[in-house]
Amino acid sequence: MMLFLIFLFVDLSVVGIFYAVYGRRRTYSEGMLMGVHLPESAASGEEVGRMMEQYHVRTKKFYLWNLAAVILMGGLCFWRESVFVIVWTVWLLEMCIGAFLLLYRTHRKLYDLKVERDWIGSTGSRIMAADTRTAAQPAEPGDRPCYIDDDVYWKNGWYSNPNDKRVFVQDWACSANYTVNLGRPAGKAWMAAGLAVTAACLIWLCVEMAKLDFVPIRMEVQEDGISITSGYTDLALSCDEILDVELINALPEDNYRRTNGVSDGRHRIGKFRGRETGKCRMFLYTGYEPILEIDIADGPVYINSETDGEAEEWYDELLSFCPE
Repeated sequence: MMLFLIFLFVDLSVVGIFYAVYGRRRTYSEGMLMGVHLPESAASGEEVGRMMEQYHVRTKKFYLWNLAAVILMGGLCFWRESVFVIVWTVWLLEMCIGAFLLLYRTHRKLYDLKVERDWIGSTGSRIMAADTRTAAQPAEPGDRPCYIDDDVYWKNGWYSNPNDKRVFVQDWACSANYTVNLGRPAGKAWMAAGLAVTAACLIWLCVEMAKLDFVPIRMEVQEDGISITSGYTDLALSCDEILDVELINALPEDNYRRTNGVSDGRHRIGKFRGRETGKCRMFLYTGYEPILEIDIADGPVYINSETDGEAEEWYDELLSFCPE
């Protein structure tokens, strides 16, 4: 329940922030609409007004659908947390990509309409001394001036200007953000690195969460000790480290606090501390018994199995290889 409430708060915040920044109704300001320079007469015209209304309706539907989807998705928390986190990650990617596509597609349609109608905004043009000359360079004698609309560098929604030496520029969609200049090699490198790091982190998170639910708890008893494996953490002990072994019907009554690991409705895995027990390690499926208690100097280790009779087999093998 706690995980559901935490993610519900996070999801409502994420959807709200995205809608406030990227989904709000766009207005004509400083000679621009949706980052495209337009004359005021065109921005207030019926054709542009119809396009913006369609964008507003689609945007509202998109965010309402995502809000409903993520609330319903929260039910997965009560089944498999790993499945929920993986599905939530896919949803987050879908919402981010969808929000930008909605914005960028409308931006491009508005730019194409501007080019088709030959609209020139009051601040949308810059005199250039030559096709390859930047705005900061002065015109040389004999150069023939030409007019290049700055919007061409933003026509796809992102900034791409090989003549601009800046790597980071202010984003048109949100003035508080900065974006990279994909017309420069350094800008492409920054974008590729950012995407690669993000993808690696998301894949790592999904794999680790899947391991929690789908990698079983196992114990292997050998002549020189034991090895315990799970989806979160592993443990290896030699026979000399084992002080005592006992089969118990239930975890000792205590107030256990997780210090490192996972504790949900299905299992407890990791390091815990009990008010009476002190430090302990758990590799437990909820609701299965008996429990094998292995005492070591650093505190007891508790482990059980979903397979009937397996904990008893571990106990017998431990007594054979590591007698008390």
